[in-house]
Amino acid sequence: GKDGLFGPCELGQRTRVFLRPQPFYRTEFSAFPAQKACWQSDQLAQLCRGHWQGGDGRPFPVESLITSLGYLDYVSKPCLFVASDFAHSARHLRLNPKAGSWDSHRVLPRNWQKFTAAMVEHPLADLPKDFPQLVVDDAMQCLIELGIAARKRFQGKVIGITGSVGK
Repeated sequence: GKDGLFGPCELGQRTRVFLRPQPFYRTEFSAFPAQKACWQSDQLAQLCRGHWQGGDGRPFPVESLITSLGYLDYVSKPCLFVASDFAHSARHLRLNPKAGSWDSHRVLPRNWQKFTAAMVEHPLADLPKDFPQLVVDDAMQCLIELGIAARKRFQGKVIGITGSVGK
């Protein structure tokens, strides 16, 4: 139709993908040398152009960033939860922003103690005042750009494995 096109989705389902401008992701970052932890909290704030709210103000390490509680058992600690809403995620997945209404910020008030900190798109008053929240404009954009920055600083060999089953 004139308002969009159909595209493949998970499990063979089809969803309407609206023709919108592709999001812009930064690909150049100031030097962030590899270190013992994946990231330090001050690096995250700088890369994501956000600010920390809560916590004691001292930098702390972050080994993993996850967007779902389902990944928690599989990642290294300390772990940061990345909260987003459907509209922001849809922009990066190029889906209709009106097709869903979930907001993973709602997960944090009941589960904050499982994480070292959280990346949020708006401060959450339901969290303890000393729980660190990295407040950013668009958490999914930050996550993508953190991946780009991590890949740029990685000096080892990269091997890609493709396929759908049996890796």
